[in-house]
Amino acid sequence: MIKVSVIMPVYNGEKFIERTSGMILNQSLKEIELILVNDGSKDNSAALCDKIAEGDPRVRVIHQSNQGICGARNAGIKEAKGEYIAFADQDDDCLPGWLKDNYEVAKEFDADLVKSGRIAETIDEKGTVIKKDVRELEKRFYDKEELKKNYYVLRDRNVFSPVWDGLFRKEVIDQYRLHFRTEFKQGEEDTAFCLEFLVHTKRFATNTGVYFKHYERYATSTSSVFNIESLNGLVRSGMIEEKVKEKMGLESRSTESVISSAKHHLIPIMVQLYHRNCDWNMKRRTQYISHLHEYSAFQYEFDKKTWKEIWQRDKKKAIVLWEFAKKHDRTVVVIAKLYKWFLTRKLRATVHKYD
Repeated sequence: MIKVSVIMPVYNGEKFIERTSGMILNQSLKEIELILVNDGSKDNSAALCDKIAEGDPRVRVIHQSNQGICGARNAGIKEAKGEYIAFADQDDDCLPGWLKDNYEVAKEFDADLVKSGRIAETIDEKGTVIKKDVRELEKRFYDKEELKKNYYVLRDRNVFSPVWDGLFRKEVIDQYRLHFRTEFKQGEEDTAFCLEFLVHTKRFATNTGVYFKHYERYATSTSSVFNIESLNGLVRSGMIEEKVKEKMGLESRSTESVISSAKHHLIPIMVQLYHRNCDWNMKRRTQYISHLHEYSAFQYEFDKKTWKEIWQRDKKKAIVLWEFAKKHDRTVVVIAKLYKWFLTRKLRATVHKYD
C-alpha cells in the first residue's frame, strides 16, 4: 500500500532535483511514491529524472510539454496512487519526519488534511537570505465546526496558502475532482487549491514541528518577474475565497472577514503595484485599483459598528480599507508606495516567526 504520493514538478531543475529527490526517498516513511513531472525542461532534467527512477522503483516519471506548475501538478495527481498526496518543489528541503510524522497524525485523527510547521526563505540573486519566515503550529484536531470557528486565526497564519506544508487525502481530491486551476499563471494557485479543498474537509489536523523548508529564489522564481498575471492571480484567489467562505457559512462582511481580505488580497495587490520590476506609471496603477471595485470580493461595505471594530483592531488596514471603499483610488496608490517602502525597510534581512 502506498501511503503518500509526493508530486514534484520539474522544470530546468538540474541543479536541484537529485538533492531534493534524495531527501524525499530517504524519508523514514518508506511506503511512498515520488512522481517527477518533467514539464518540458530544456536542460538535463529529463535525463536526471529517468536516472533517479532507475535507481528506485518507488519513482515514476512523467514527461510532458511545458504546461506550467498547475498543469504539472495536475498530471501528477491523475497518476498518484497514494492514500494521501504531498507536494514538493524541485529545490525544496524535505526535513526528517516530514512524511512519517504527518501521516501518523493523519491516521490518528482520520484527517482529510494535515498541515504542519515550515520555513520559507526568500533569496536574492547573490544567494543572500533577505527574508526568513518560520511558522510553527500545535498538534490539534478540528472537526468541521471547529474549523469554521478558527478559520480566520488559521488563515491569518497562512495555513491555507502553500500546498507543500500539507498532506491531502487523495479520496477527497478524486471525489470532488479538485485540481490546480491553470488560469493561475503567476502565483496564488496554491491558495486556490487549499481553499477549494477546505470546503470538502470534514476532519482537519495540524501538527507540531517544522518539517519543510521552501525557497523563493529571485534568480528562478516567478515572483522575481512582474506582469499583470501576478495581480490577476490575487484577484482570482479573492473571488474564490469569497465563494469558499459562503459555502462554509462564514459572514463575508464581518470585521474578521474584511481585515483578512485586506491582508491576503487587497494589500498584496497594492504591494505588487510597486514590485521592483513594475514600470507602470501612476495612471496605470490607479486604473488597476479602480477596476477592483467591479469584483464582489473587493466591494467592502461598512456600517459604523464594523468600521469602529476594524479601526480598533488594525488602524493601518482600516485606513487602506476606508480610502479604497470610498474609491479614493489615487490615494490608495500613494499609500501603496509608502506601504511597499515600509515593508522593504522592515523585512529585508529580518526573521519573522509565528509562535
